[in-house]
Amino acid sequence: MKSKRNALGTKDFCMKIAIVSSRGGGLDTYALEAGHWLNQHDHTVHLIYVGERPPQLPERYSALRVHTAQTRKYLYYLSRLQIPYASIIAQYERTRAVAQVAHAIRTADGLDFVEIPEGYAGARLMGGIPFIVRLHGAEWAFRRYCEDGTYPRIIESIQGRMMLAAVQRHSVSMAYATFIAGACRVPPRLIDLIRYPIDFAQFPQREPPPDGAPYHLAIVGRLERRKGVHTLIAALPKVWAAEPETYVHFFGKDGNYGRAQIDAAIPPDVQRGRLIFYNFVPRQQLIDQLYRTHVYVGPTRFETSGLHLQEAMSAGRPVIASRMGPLPEFIRHEETGWLVPLDDANALADAIIHALRHPEEREAYGRAGRELARRMFDIDTVMPQQLALYQRDF
Repeated sequence: MKSKRNALGTKDFCMKIAIVSSRGGGLDTYALEAGHWLNQHDHTVHLIYVGERPPQLPERYSALRVHTAQTRKYLYYLSRLQIPYASIIAQYERTRAVAQVAHAIRTADGLDFVEIPEGYAGARLMGGIPFIVRLHGAEWAFRRYCEDGTYPRIIESIQGRMMLAAVQRHSVSMAYATFIAGACRVPPRLIDLIRYPIDFAQFPQREPPPDGAPYHLAIVGRLERRKGVHTLIAALPKVWAAEPETYVHFFGKDGNYGRAQIDAAIPPDVQRGRLIFYNFVPRQQLIDQLYRTHVYVGPTRFETSGLHLQEAMSAGRPVIASRMGPLPEFIRHEETGWLVPLDDANALADAIIHALRHPEEREAYGRAGRELARRMFDIDTVMPQQLALYQRDF
């Protein structure tokens, strides 16, 4: 680590950091935006994608150094065969693969530490390379919170040991920090709150869409029960009875409540083209769609942070979401949006109808939500806090 003098005459440290990511989703968005900010502030950032070919990065992120941590082929067959404890074996194998790349980076260029999400195991496999655990949202945590399938309970103990071996632990919300502290027996005082950073240069102030039908709703995320897709689908007949020209835009791949389940719940002749599905769209296209949305809907059953809701608020869109987990930390009921009871399709439908019929509230809540999001998530506020934590221990 090299140091230099900044304009105030105090020392700045030029750090060399590796951030472990995966393609698509909130973790990838975080890694790209945080890495870009750090790079602009004279730090060297490596992105490590595990078990998959790295994406073709836009020009904006061209200074980031991208690597692949290749996992052994047997991991693929274990997952396909659904062998018991395969998920635990996968945690150790991912750590081994990341450590191999990290050692190569350190030998060639120097490396201060690696930042990994939870879901990795075996601190000794890191071979002495310091690491930070970023609590982003692992599969086992989804399953436990949503009671959505089973998982070996020993995972909590394994994850707890990995977190305690880390130099730092960062959580994206207070609610998730509390959940992890209880599940993995990590003292809460050892977990620092660092929220997702949002670059507001990507979310300029724009006028809301014109009032009146047709109305457009949007939801981002895999088509799964944990995202509350089933609750939204159950709410739509009541919404359409009140406002027939309401269109819902789904941005996400098929999951356990995908197109087949949706068509079974609402036959295509009833949908009449009012459900629009996008498998994957470039990030800028997704942001542009948010600006064309009257209301953003997130009836989720589990969130570690709610980045998709935070970005909708950053675009000035009012949001309707479940009253659960971290969402009340930044969604103020009847101030920046509406919070409804978990899994309550009737309450969700009523909130959507109310929002569509009260444009003055939509506009006011959208403005208030954008200002709150700027105060809480602006990258130029969050990243200096994160950098200060880095420099505290490295």
